[in-house]
Amino acid sequence: MDTDNNILFEEHQQFRQLWVWLIVLGISLFLTYGLIQQLFYDITFGSQPMSNTVFVIVWLIFGMGFPLGFYIGGLTTRVYQDRLSIKLFPLHLTPRTFPLNQIKEVQPQTYRPILDYGGWGIRYSHKGKAYNISGKQGVKIHFKNGHSMLIGSQKPTELANHLKKAQRQSG
Repeated sequence: MDTDNNILFEEHQQFRQLWVWLIVLGISLFLTYGLIQQLFYDITFGSQPMSNTVFVIVWLIFGMGFPLGFYIGGLTTRVYQDRLSIKLFPLHLTPRTFPLNQIKEVQPQTYRPILDYGGWGIRYSHKGKAYNISGKQGVKIHFKNGHSMLIGSQKPTELANHLKKAQRQSG
């Protein structure tokens, strides 16, 4: 079982970019306006309006669920003595773990999120898999099986150093 005293490094990042929040809240406000128009003023919303029941469900998911998910969600990266753990909540309910003995090389790096990986979140590209929330700094991990992964980090040098140190200590 994981306890806090086994953690060598921990970083938690959240979606706090203004442009992300403008989009998320813009959609929420648009749907809220439409829902109020349709439910309380009997003004159908759109050229092919949804039923009230469907509209409420859509509003709960996109008007309330997405903003809440973006607010409470985030990327948690932890280095333990024997493994690396990544959790992108709410997409991951349990962390993804990677044994340190499977890691071949670790490099802090600057990357271009959109050009190199197609954006933020959990991304796949010809450069490998990426877990990132914001910024353009991260740690590139090359595994012994030939796969690679990038972890976005606001502390890339510290993360890389802890991974290397834990690898040396574990064996």
